[in-house]
Amino acid sequence: MKYLKRIAIGLLSIFLCVWFLSWVFSPMLARHTLNDVLASWNLHTTDASIVRYNFLTSSVDVTDLQLIQSGDPTFVLESLELKYRLTPLFAKKLVVDQLIISGIYAELRYQQNQLNIVGIDISNSESETSTEKTQPNEWQILVDNLLIQDSKLDVEYQEQKYGFDINKIHLSNLHVSNDKFKVSSVLDILQGKSNLQLESEVNLDIDSAGITGSASAKVHLRDFDPNSVAYFIRQYYPAERISGDISLGIDVHAEFEGVLKQISVPQITFDLKDMQLSDTALAFNSSLMHTHFENTHIQFVQGKPASAATTGRIRFLDGELQLAHTGDKVVDWSAVESKDIGVAWEQQDNNNFFDLNIPSLVTNQLDVSTVKRIEPDKNDSYLSSLFSAGAITIQDLKFSSDGLEIAKINLEKLQSDVALDAEKNLTTLVNFDQLKNQNSKQKEDQASSEDTQSFKFSIGEITLNNGYDISFADHSIKPALEKEINIEKLTLRAISNHMPSDKTHLDLALKDEYMTFAFAGDMQPFNPKLNLAGKGELKEFALADVATYINDAIGLNIRSGNLDSQFTVNVIDSEIDSEIELLLRGAKFSSKSETDEASLIGTTAIPLNVALDLIKNRKGDIKLTLPIKGNVDDPKFGVGDVVSLVIQKAAMKQAQSYLVKTFIPYGQVVNVALSAGSMALKIRFEDLTMTPSSLDYSNEQLVYIDGFIKLMQDKPKLRVNVCPSAVLSEIPVVDDRQLNELNWSELSLEQKQSQLLAFAKKRGELFKQYAVEKGGLDSARILLCAPKIEVKEDAEPKIKISV
Repeated sequence: MKYLKRIAIGLLSIFLCVWFLSWVFSPMLARHTLNDVLASWNLHTTDASIVRYNFLTSSVDVTDLQLIQSGDPTFVLESLELKYRLTPLFAKKLVVDQLIISGIYAELRYQQNQLNIVGIDISNSESETSTEKTQPNEWQILVDNLLIQDSKLDVEYQEQKYGFDINKIHLSNLHVSNDKFKVSSVLDILQGKSNLQLESEVNLDIDSAGITGSASAKVHLRDFDPNSVAYFIRQYYPAERISGDISLGIDVHAEFEGVLKQISVPQITFDLKDMQLSDTALAFNSSLMHTHFENTHIQFVQGKPASAATTGRIRFLDGELQLAHTGDKVVDWSAVESKDIGVAWEQQDNNNFFDLNIPSLVTNQLDVSTVKRIEPDKNDSYLSSLFSAGAITIQDLKFSSDGLEIAKINLEKLQSDVALDAEKNLTTLVNFDQLKNQNSKQKEDQASSEDTQSFKFSIGEITLNNGYDISFADHSIKPALEKEINIEKLTLRAISNHMPSDKTHLDLALKDEYMTFAFAGDMQPFNPKLNLAGKGELKEFALADVATYINDAIGLNIRSGNLDSQFTVNVIDSEIDSEIELLLRGAKFSSKSETDEASLIGTTAIPLNVALDLIKNRKGDIKLTLPIKGNVDDPKFGVGDVVSLVIQKAAMKQAQSYLVKTFIPYGQVVNVALSAGSMALKIRFEDLTMTPSSLDYSNEQLVYIDGFIKLMQDKPKLRVNVCPSAVLSEIPVVDDRQLNELNWSELSLEQKQSQLLAFAKKRGELFKQYAVEKGGLDSARILLCAPKIEVKEDAEPKIKISV
């Protein structure tokens, strides 16, 4: 018994001695071993570094461990407490009851494809590959509690420096083996002012059939500045400025049954505050972008995504997109909001089916194309927007693989400012010329590819509320035109490009200070051939306001007047068959308001303004009714042609009718003709055909002469030219006697011409004598022309009268 006691005391003494020696000398041995290992990397520990091993308690304590390279620390560990179990090691189990690490400082550098960790260059360390099958790892790792806290990691990536403060990395219930992976983790990291927090639970069983179990995580990212990762962003996008404040919250859960079966995301929240993103061309700014989605589910079949669905809401506040080089605003808005968004996706037979449902999408205070103007010695200013809307509300938007459907679009309080400069350029339109690039043609070619399928869409109704104010200014004309127009009513119903035969109803009403316009009708805007039927009315339209635009089309200058019109439009398969009634009130043109009809005789073509003057009623108004027929697809059929047809054609026809009635008493003398091809209205004297070889007048010729005398008596200011002629086939009367054929045939050609000219002159003299003596006309009003001989075979002897 005494010997056993001595043996026990001896063994205990030896054990305590070994424990004491290992506890005392372990720091020295650890430093020596580490320095030998680190020497190849020019690293060493400091004398203050302590690594103490206690096999009695199965623990390792590390304090003030530092790795030094070129006099600077690359790795610092303030303290480490490790408690493990020794006996399970013999069963290939690493069981750690507790591992607490505090005060880590480490450096990581990546420069020109070289990776350096805590001063150790590992970029050339290549893992050896083996063609042999990897043997399963029979070890198990069990960690009850692993905590890393109050640590810092400095990362330098391609001369970009990032500092990470690790508040806490906590792993608990860690189980790693060939057939299981389980862990609970909490992570809290700071980078600058941003904070990343993560909580996760993983419990997976691994066997030959695959992975079974679940994994879940909650991630919160707060106050993240995207400028801190600008280097990575610029590798894909040439950003010149990136700033903002990003917050992200996500809750995700995944389930495995052999392979990934389902991912559930109870909620995702993404907030971006004070966002600024710009490149050399465009700049985008927004005070807030908020998105929140919940009940997100992604189903997998054989490990591949098969369907997905989610609901959520979005909110964008105070956003704008502008040109970086000018500051012109392409578009800006005060708010874009939508709630209860539904998104669904499904794959069937290698076909993707997508559905997006938005019950209501509201845009408040939308401005499009706001041009910035920089004036010397003045503050920068902006021209009014080309288009702005107080609110745009889209109801029941459904976007799917089949196309786009919208139940209703409400437009609230619209405004436009359209301004043309002296060269007719829109001064209120943002100029995108500097954004053109070499890829534009390629993009156009791709867009026009024959493989591109037509996009189907339908809109139930578009309604305008609280009017549409349009301010128009044209400085290309003198004086400049400035108009304020208000669209009081605008309704479009049943718009669909995939049902081209369906009718779209249009109801439009607009006005300016006095003018009103209304139109209601049905059309087929997407039919290859235009179909339109409707009625409209225009009242008190000031002609002088648009005179500059239509003067060339109608060929006259409008000085004043108002236009009223009632019209019907009927277009069937691009063939128009319509009628327009026009009333020009008090219209004045660049000519005298009163015209002497007789002064028009002999005019090559009566001007349109004269024709319009002729058909004015007692009030000075002009009424025109004109049917319009033609094919609207004809390139020659345009607005200018319509104006010309409506005014010129109607006016000329009505003027012709008026002049025919005016000259009825002189019908044998005066001819009123309208050339259909040129729309030229001409008034001329009819020729007085003479009896061959005679100076006497037939009864028919006397009727003509008497009509001529009456016209000259009624129009005392009229003066005419009388031009007599003879033909070669005549045998003239000479000295009041008729030459016989024999005597005539004996004359030479020169003698015949001399006799015929004398004969023709006699005809003119007798005509003038008859008109002066019988009609009492002033001889000075009848001017005789030199006689002439007509040489054509079918020519007839005549007296031509002209003005």
